[in-house]
Amino acid sequence: MADRGFHAHPLRWLVWLVCSILAVLLAPGNSQAHPVRPAGGARVTYYSPGLMQRVARYRGLYDQSGSYTTDPRCSRIGSHIRMSLYNPVRQTWSAAQSYLVVDCAQPRDLSRQLGVNLHEVSYEAAVRAGFVGEGSTLGVIVGCCN
Repeated sequence: MADRGFHAHPLRWLVWLVCSILAVLLAPGNSQAHPVRPAGGARVTYYSPGLMQRVARYRGLYDQSGSYTTDPRCSRIGSHIRMSLYNPVRQTWSAAQSYLVVDCAQPRDLSRQLGVNLHEVSYEAAVRAGFVGEGSTLGVIVGCCN
């Protein structure tokens, strides 16, 4: 009897389907390292080491804590926002802290960055938050623009 593939045997097809689903669910990266972005949440990435400080210095801005961020809207440069960041390694949220806004989106990137509420923090702030090497994390903005 010739083998006509797994479609000829419903049990083989079912085993293949279950194994495929399990492979997707159990794959690295599907472990809730990034929970669903909460309402009012932001996607947070980070600048290269030292770059955010150079931008701040160029703009004549300084924050003693070294906690710098970007905001898509250029009108917010020089203001502080309070943000809590998700640590994907520990799977915990940080206490909200103040970040000085030192940069904003280029006009060509504004609509995309507003769409995902993109904020970028300094490399040093990303190290403290524990998501360096993860690419991005989630943030919740709890206060803005003072």
